[in-house]
Amino acid sequence: MKPGKSSTLACALLAIVAVVVFGCSRAPEPDLTTPALVDIVSKDEKYAGWVKIECLQFMVEQQNEKQTEIAMREKHGNGCPGDPATSPVIDRFIVERTSGNILRYDIVEDQYLQVGTIRKP
Repeated sequence: MKPGKSSTLACALLAIVAVVVFGCSRAPEPDLTTPALVDIVSKDEKYAGWVKIECLQFMVEQQNEKQTEIAMREKHGNGCPGDPATSPVIDRFIVERTSGNILRYDIVEDQYLQVGTIRKP
């Protein structure tokens, strides 16, 4: 192979690896999910009296063009009770991208049930 071709091939392979590892990105969309989940959780009697909003964290576990799966976890330490080495999941949510529906996993029913909707500006 000529020297010019090998460096072009190396650059092309590097570009392919970068796309696979880092993904293609577009302009960021405003994050409406977390504020919507905080609003739902703060008004839900299920959480009243035993959890403070500032002691929760919402972590995206999976995401695709149709939905985002989010785990609501306890945050420990820095004024929040519990072992700082742990972060147990309290609930799981799915946010449907097209409808904006927010679904929470119901362990008794073994299915996701709608608990709210993201209000898009």
